Amino acid sequence: MYTVTKNTNRICFLLMFIGLIALAYGFLTDVHRTWPALLVNNYYFLAIGAFAIFFVALQYVAEAAWAITLKRVAEAISSYFIYGGIIMLFIVFAGIMHWNHIWHWLAEGIMDPDNIYYDYIIAGKEAYLNPTFFSVRSILYVFGWWFFAKWLKKLSLKEDLEGGTKNYKKSITVSAIFIVFFGYTSSMMSWDWIMSIDTHWFSTLFGWYTFASFFVSACAVIAIITIHLKYQGYLDDINENHIHDFGRYLLAFSIFWTYTWFSQYLLIWYANIPEEVTYYLVRFEHYQILIIIALILNF
Repeated sequence: MYTVTKNTNRICFLLMFIGLIALAYGFLTDVHRTWPALLVNNYYFLAIGAFAIFFVALQYVAEAAWAITLKRVAEAISSYFIYGGIIMLFIVFAGIMHWNHIWHWLAEGIMDPDNIYYDYIIAGKEAYLNPTFFSVRSILYVFGWWFFAKWLKKLSLKEDLEGGTKNYKKSITVSAIFIVFFGYTSSMMSWDWIMSIDTHWFSTLFGWYTFASFFVSACAVIAIITIHLKYQGYLDDINENHIHDFGRYLLAFSIFWTYTWFSQYLLIWYANIPEEVTYYLVRFEHYQILIIIALILNF
């Protein structure tokens, strides 16, 4: 059993304390920049936790025997998800209460034809983009995924304690249901929490792009922790073949991530429709070096 050392504990708590101080300082000095920074950072780590759950479910459905040695690592990473989820719900409800202005479509009067700030494009999306439905979807994502994560971990532990294939077969059934649920809600999550920040812009590839990017990120974190534990003398059942297989797995989905990123860019650039190209014009204007590096790496 892995035991966290006192020094590691101290370092972790020190880093968390520094983070809280930085967050408090940000809210006191520039609240309008701090809320988006909190959203982006929390969304990243929350998504890694969520996709760690997906990784476990995927291995069950595929009946991938090689990944059984990595399952506990992925399950441990997924445990963070509920904490990140609660923070995300706090950000969402803060937006609904107008404590932040991340999602400008939540502003009062923007969907009211009699208001000076009325926006007919946003008003046309009112059936989907409204505070009530937005909050319900957000709660569904967080607690729906957390429920399946708890269920899969419970079955996994029972399988170890009781033996046999009964709980293993249940895990396959639960994983199959979860993957269908996750396939829809993971894309909707990216539309709601990220794409709707710029309500006028949309991309039909955005859900797949974020899906690929976060799955690769989750796999990378699983690989890093697995290798670290191996060097520390744990995970005796893992050998170089497991690491090699996982490396190829990570490479394959990295290529898929590249494909979705470039496909989105190429289609928008080629069509040259004003309401679509603004997404890249802003990024070329303010983050030119980063986007050029991304294009070079994709080629």
